[in-house]
Amino acid sequence: MSADTRHAMSDVVAQGPNLVILDLSLADGHGFELIKDLRALAKPPSVLVFSTHEEDLYAERVLEAGALGYVRKTASPEELADGIRRVLAGQVYLSAQMTSKVLLRKVTPPRGDHQSPIQALSDRELQVFELIGRGQSTKQIAGNLGVDTKTIETYRARIKEKLSLDSAPSLMRAAFQWVNHGATPEAVSGDSR
Repeated sequence: MSADTRHAMSDVVAQGPNLVILDLSLADGHGFELIKDLRALAKPPSVLVFSTHEEDLYAERVLEAGALGYVRKTASPEELADGIRRVLAGQVYLSAQMTSKVLLRKVTPPRGDHQSPIQALSDRELQVFELIGRGQSTKQIAGNLGVDTKTIETYRARIKEKLSLDSAPSLMRAAFQWVNHGATPEAVSGDSR
């Protein structure tokens, strides 16, 4: 299937599949918006996200966007097959470890703020952060997301604030490390002070 949101959406509309297996990293943006667009179709397909991104950071976000499951690309073929079966049956699928974490958060009262800086980013901020890490300029990101460059500049400022980054170069460095080297959320924030 397609590597960008526009083509993926037109392929889904033309082919009408029951299931879409989606990677979050697309050429023109992030899969969150595509998931939301797919859910808005008259006959929406079930969506299973199959991605290299950290499950702790993305699994709940994709469920909130409308996907029914999340499987990491490092999972076994059996786990992927189980995820496909469960999502096609209309059930939610996450790894056993992630399911336990989600349920524990629902039944355990919060104790202080243990959220990592990356988790504090909104879906759109995370999307912009990733595109910065892929080397896209503000103008390119705005074009890909269909928004004004001033909107992207606002997102950049919010990201810098939330990650305690003091300059555009530190933002670019942190985003690059996040995308290309799998830097942990804690390692990404505060590296410029």
